Amino acid sequence: MLIPSSGNLRDLLPGEKCGLSAVINVDEAGRLALVKSALIVHRGEVAFGAVSVHQGKFHPFKKRGSVHKRLDEVDAQRDLPGRVAIAHNRYATAGDPDARKNIQPLVWSESRFGTPIAIAHNGTLVNHLLTRKELLDHGAL
Repeated sequence: MLIPSSGNLRDLLPGEKCGLSAVINVDEAGRLALVKSALIVHRGEVAFGAVSVHQGKFHPFKKRGSVHKRLDEVDAQRDLPGRVAIAHNRYATAGDPDARKNIQPLVWSESRFGTPIAIAHNGTLVNHLLTRKELLDHGAL
């Protein structure tokens, strides 16, 4: 493994903001994804969200504030059932920090695949309108 010249292994981490976590094929994936998010809470304390999948249905969950401070408010068995989940900590660099629509993961109820789709990304999508148009033009949304 390469050691950065600073000697600090944190310098190997990406410099973007926000924090992403995922858990796949594990019981209580939603709870574990949020616990992982709490471990990287320094990557965003404005809001947090998660989406789990159970029996083919998506279960989105979003809250304002720090996942570390509000984790006990989540009933993962009820709110995030299933064995697959993604989670996101929001560090607001663009968009209204209080708007629920800006809390990730983003979920679309329909896609060209006949199923919902959920994504979480790191950083600011400066070309979001063009990206959305291209996704629509290609039938991804």
